[in-house]
Order: sequence, then structure tokens, then C-alpha cells
Amino acid sequence: MATTNLTTTSSLSAKMAVYYDRLMLDRLREQLVFNQFGTKKRLPKNSGKIVQWFRRTDLAANTSALSEGVVPTAIGLSATSISAQLAQYGDFTQTSDLIQMTSIDDEIEAAVDTLSFRAARTVDALDRAVLDAGTNIAYGGSKTALSATAAGDVLNGAQVRKGVLNLKRSNAQPLDGGYFVWVIHPQNAYDLQADTASGGWVNANTYVDTMGIKNGEIGRFGGARFVETTNVSSTTTGTSGSANVYSTHLLAKGAFGVVDFDGGVNIYVKKSGSEDTSNPLNQYATVGYKITYTNKMLDEARQVTYKVGSAA
Repeated sequence: MATTNLTTTSSLSAKMAVYYDRLMLDRLREQLVFNQFGTKKRLPKNSGKIVQWFRRTDLAANTSALSEGVVPTAIGLSATSISAQLAQYGDFTQTSDLIQMTSIDDEIEAAVDTLSFRAARTVDALDRAVLDAGTNIAYGGSKTALSATAAGDVLNGAQVRKGVLNLKRSNAQPLDGGYFVWVIHPQNAYDLQADTASGGWVNANTYVDTMGIKNGEIGRFGGARFVETTNVSSTTTGTSGSANVYSTHLLAKGAFGVVDFDGGVNIYVKKSGSEDTSNPLNQYATVGYKITYTNKMLDEARQVTYKVGSAA
């Protein structure tokens, strides 16, 4: 995510401003899931509302030998421009002076912490929505439609291997670390780990390099790293609506883009001052956040949405 800016009144000390700023950043970083795997586009301030990414066209192999002393003809490189418009999201809350005086907990800190979580969930929901809208879809149990997908059509080892193989066939590149990423619900994690219990599954806490573990990462299997979150879309199918079907996402490098620029996340911790006529008795403080953000699907071929049931 972007650098966070803290806006305060003069009644808040510089030390406390830095503290709340760091609290917001830490909370955001801990909770973001989908955002970790987007292609980030840095956009400086005063650059307009439109963000652009470029999807480069791959080149085929050139097996023609060079002729001695002859300069070859230059080749053209092509790219597709993909754009999205920035939008703002935000919330604030009020904390009364009486609560601040009598509460055992630090109410301002609690508000910053809670709103930071909401901000992170907001960004993740926006990123998930872009992926959910993708048209490259597969279903559990080799089904061909959502309506036919049942609780028993779970994510299993065979489907994982086939999904990774299909991405490799399309020349999709893995993300950092040489693995593709599969974002799943805890229900799907339960089903998959039960299926792969005989061998092959590697828990994240047993990695040789645990410093590179992503938020929510639980392990790897079949060429994919698995990231768990409850912020996965689900629906019910079947005549009685009894089967829960989850939209899981297998991602390669360059599947979707996200914006990351200075000033993209702002925190506002305001304690009323003498010039604030709307709060003449200094009866409350306000805590809020504002996010300037956008995202976009960049290449359908580099992601697959797997709609799978769960027997858990």
C-alpha cells in the first residue's frame, strides 16, 4: 500500500501523531491479502485521476541466425494500455471526552486500530471484486456450471496440479518466489489439507525462509502457495440452497493491477481546539481515514477463478 499521511490538529503532540500513524500502517499491512499480489502502479500526486497499466505482448522465439556484417531489422514491441479511475473511500467516528476520561482502554488508539482494520478490509474487498468479475472460471469436481456444483466438489490435490499446469501451458509467470498463489477460504483449506495429508503439503511455518511468508499464507502444494482469508465470495447452490460454493483465485504475475502512490491513505485524528465552533465544549474527538484507490484486471489468462464446494 501507499505511504500513510496523518492529519491532526495542533492539540495532538507530534509523538502521538507518529504513534497513531505507525499503528494505522501496521494494522493495514497485517490485514491486506489480495493487494499483495497485484501489479503496483506508483502514481505521484498531481498526475490526474486516471491510472494506466501496460500489458506487454510476448514475443516468439527468433531462430534466424544473424548475417555477418548485416544489421538486423528492428522489431516492434507492442503493449495494451489498461486504465482505471481513482475513487475515494473513508469513514470516521466520534469519541466523547467522558469516555476518554473514564475508559480503562485508550479510546483513540482503539478507534485507530478498528478503523485501520476496516480500511484494509475495504481495499481487499475492492481487489476481490475485480477478480470475482473475471470470466476465466473453472468449477470443482469437473462441473461445468455453478448450478451443478455440489458440496462434495471440493478443492483437491488433483485440481491444484491441473490448475498450475494450465497456467504454465499458457506461459504465465509465477509470482515472487517461483510459485503461483491460490487465495482460498478456511473451509477450502480444510478440504485441501485433508486430501493432501498423505504427502506433498508443506506448512508455511516449516519453510526454510520464513521471512518471505505472505499475509494469510498457510502452506504450499503442487506449485502454488496458499493464502487463507474469510474475505472470499461464496454462494449457495442446489435445490435447497444447501451447498456452499466459494470463489477461490489462482493467480500468476500480472493478473491484476493496483495503485500505490504517495498520499493514497490518510489518517485523521482530531481533538477539538479553541477555534472549532462545531464542538464548543470540546466534548468529542474524531478519528477517521480516507483511501484514494483503484484497481483493474490486466490479463484474464493469468488468473483463474475456481468455484468449489466444501464438505467441512
